[in-house]
Amino acid sequence: MRRTLFSHAATILLFAIALTPNGVIAGSCICFSCAVNPKLENFRASSAAMAPTMMTGDCAVMRHIDPQIDQVQRGDIIGFTHPVQPATLVFRVMGIAGDRIQLKDGGVVLNGHPLPQVMLNEDISTVPTTPPFPRCAERPAIPGKSCTRFRLRETLPSGKSYEIWNVGTSRFDTTLEFIVPPEHVFVLGDHRDNAADSRVPQAAAGLGMIPVENILGIFE
Repeated sequence: MRRTLFSHAATILLFAIALTPNGVIAGSCICFSCAVNPKLENFRASSAAMAPTMMTGDCAVMRHIDPQIDQVQRGDIIGFTHPVQPATLVFRVMGIAGDRIQLKDGGVVLNGHPLPQVMLNEDISTVPTTPPFPRCAERPAIPGKSCTRFRLRETLPSGKSYEIWNVGTSRFDTTLEFIVPPEHVFVLGDHRDNAADSRVPQAAAGLGMIPVENILGIFE
C-alpha cells in the first residue's frame, strides 16, 4: 500500500491513500483548544483520500475516544491504527456491526437500500506539471490541462450528509456485498476513486474491516 503523511508539531500520522505517490507537508496547524484539552490533537492533511471534505493542506482536529464507551456512528470520520501495519489512517465510517454494504456503479448500497447521491457541481483545476498527479475525469491527466472531479452529496439513513468526489469508472466502483462482523466497522474514503479502503482486502494492499479496538478518535 502506498502511504502518505499527516504532520503536526509533535506527531506524524500516516494517512491511507492509494493511487497517488507519497507526500509530506511540513509545518504544524494552530489549534488553541488542543493546548487546553488533552483529548484533542491537530493534524495537517497531505493527501486527497478524504477530499473534498479534507483537502490537501487542510488542518483537522481529532478528538481521542474510548471506542468501547464512545461508539462511532455511520458518517463519522475516524482515525485508527492499521489492522496489520504500524500506521494510523483516516477514513469515514460507512458500516457498523451487522450492516450489509455493497458498491454498485460507484454508489453505496446499505442494508439493501442505495444511499441517495445528488450531483452538485464540477470541480475543475489544473493538472500540475510535476508529480504527484491527481485522479481526474480526464484520462490520462495531462500536466497543464484541466482536471475535473464531480462533486456529489451523499446522505445516510440518519439524515447525515457529506460531499464526495467521483472521477468516473474505477476498479472498485462495483463490489460484492460485505457483512460487517461484530466489533468492526467498514470505512470508505470520500474521494471514492482514490482510496484503498475497506472495499479492498488486505491481500490486495487494502484495509478490509477495521476492528473497533483500533479506533483512536473522531475528527471534528
